[in-house]
Amino acid sequence: MGYGFLTGALDASHPLAALDNSQVARFALAMNGFSMCVMNGSLVLYTLFRGIRDIRSGIVLVFGCAGFGFGAGLIELAGPVLTTVVP
Repeated sequence: MGYGFLTGALDASHPLAALDNSQVARFALAMNGFSMCVMNGSLVLYTLFRGIRDIRSGIVLVFGCAGFGFGAGLIELAGPVLTTVVP
């Protein structure tokens, strides 16, 4: 559902709302996804190195992996335009 929402937002019919032609918005989207991947990945690694001791550690691990996936999805959405902009 989230991927469909983001894809629909990128294919809006109004030119001001559409992010297809805006390299600045796509770059910001990719940087947001990259920062989400870095933060959630470090949270998952810290939790794994510290050890899963109780239910809170397990919840942190599950939500950290989910956040990493959302960040990777943002990078995947912004990827095709960024490869044409950045040499």
